[in-house]
Amino acid sequence: MADELPPPADDSELPLADFPAVLVREIVAGIRCNLDRERAEKFGDTWREEIQLLGPLPPPLPLLLVPRSNGAPVFHCALSNWRTHPYYLQASTHAARFFGSYDGGWYFVSLGQTEDHFLLNLEDPDLFFRLPDRRSRGLIVLHPFPLEPTLWEDKIVIVAATLSRQPTERGCVAAGIIGYLPICQDYDIREIAFWGMGDGEREISYTFREKDPDLKVEDLLYSHVDEAFLFLTRGEHIHEFHQPIFPLEHTNQEVVRFQQRRGDGDGPAEVRNATNAKWEFEAEHHWAELPALEGRILFVGKGCSRSYEVAHGYPGMEGIYFLDDLCFYDPMIVFRARAQRR
Repeated sequence: MADELPPPADDSELPLADFPAVLVREIVAGIRCNLDRERAEKFGDTWREEIQLLGPLPPPLPLLLVPRSNGAPVFHCALSNWRTHPYYLQASTHAARFFGSYDGGWYFVSLGQTEDHFLLNLEDPDLFFRLPDRRSRGLIVLHPFPLEPTLWEDKIVIVAATLSRQPTERGCVAAGIIGYLPICQDYDIREIAFWGMGDGEREISYTFREKDPDLKVEDLLYSHVDEAFLFLTRGEHIHEFHQPIFPLEHTNQEVVRFQQRRGDGDGPAEVRNATNAKWEFEAEHHWAELPALEGRILFVGKGCSRSYEVAHGYPGMEGIYFLDDLCFYDPMIVFRARAQRR
């Protein structure tokens, strides 16, 4: 009787390297993250061979950076079912303030919350650019003898930033939203600022301030289609700046006011340029409410907003992903204690 019973089951798991090719093929076909593919290739020859038969993956989606109370921030990957990826961050960035990102692993950071602004790279920790910490007022301060005349400068806080192209490419321009320290009378003001990227270029070249509360800037991005920086305002209008080329004497600004569509009786939109000259035009500009995302993937965050299409290689990813749902209506938030900022 005992001889007719099956042998006892072996509870040990089959090593990954011994998985049959048909099973490996099915598993790797569902891997949509390049880093996960690289890890899987190390499981054995069968895994490596099956992955090499696959086509290239679409560009990676943004990582979600999540700070921790102690230690380095962690990076969650949407394509990897929100698992974390082990990127190295220098210890000086563990309690830093992050205020933007750019394709290619670039991220903007303030190591001291209100100072030491840098552009760093996830893929190459030794590659970095220093960013402006001060803005010159263009005024000469005359000191009593024997001190030399000096330029009047204000310390600034960069709230959000982006780039026109890779910072290692010639002609790259940076745009940002800047604020000032509490000791400055303009501490509650947000200004649009531009500066060139490159060796030794850390001077803010141009700033623009808007007194109309509806036109105070909230977020920004660079449109490669229009070759222009676009700034979203509190009133949900758009500042558009065509990319400046440094050095130059001026840059052109347009403000396109958007209205909520209410019917056929809407008046014309208003546009204002940098010289405050106003004119009206008959073309209507409205925000359109979409009943559905219709295959869009939206990542929303200050200086980090991106849009993708599911049809471009991201099945099942339709949705809105908030990288940071906080707002900086409180201009003093970066000056508060660490416990109050979290």
